[in-house]
Amino acid sequence: GGRLSGAKGGILILETMREIIRRAPSAKLLVVGKKDGYAVRMAEKAAALGIGNSVVFTGWLDMSMIKKAYGASTVVAIPSVCFDSFPNGNLEAFAAGKPVVATCFGGSREIVHEGENGHIVNPFNVPVLADALADFITDKKKAQQFGEAGRRLVVESYTVEEAAKKYLALFSE
Repeated sequence: GGRLSGAKGGILILETMREIIRRAPSAKLLVVGKKDGYAVRMAEKAAALGIGNSVVFTGWLDMSMIKKAYGASTVVAIPSVCFDSFPNGNLEAFAAGKPVVATCFGGSREIVHEGENGHIVNPFNVPVLADALADFITDKKKAQQFGEAGRRLVVESYTVEEAAKKYLALFSE
């Protein structure tokens, strides 16, 4: 989910997608977010890179449609090049049982553990980002294992913590 903006690394992910298609020609990139000026520029860039048919712009999605988008995905890329303190997309992807390829910037490293439930990469390094994504796209079993590890993390760490916070808030009113 979330807004499409230059800070999210959209153009970088397109360059990465071109690399991925060389290895997995049927791969599709689902770009979720409202179709604003940035999405238009992304679509133009995709066409210029010759990958227009491999990039699908969903437009704005409600939560139930976002769940379907996660369900249809093999891997979720969170290529923020800005300092998101803690992108919720990581938790959403893990809750859907999907591995995450996240950026070394911002708070993703708190929950995305390299080699366990995803990969942490420098989003400016297109070959490395492509390798990280292709790793899951070409190895569905690995994608499933990493996604399950992410799901366990969410179940074990976040539900208990959230419940505890709600109780504390309730009793400290």
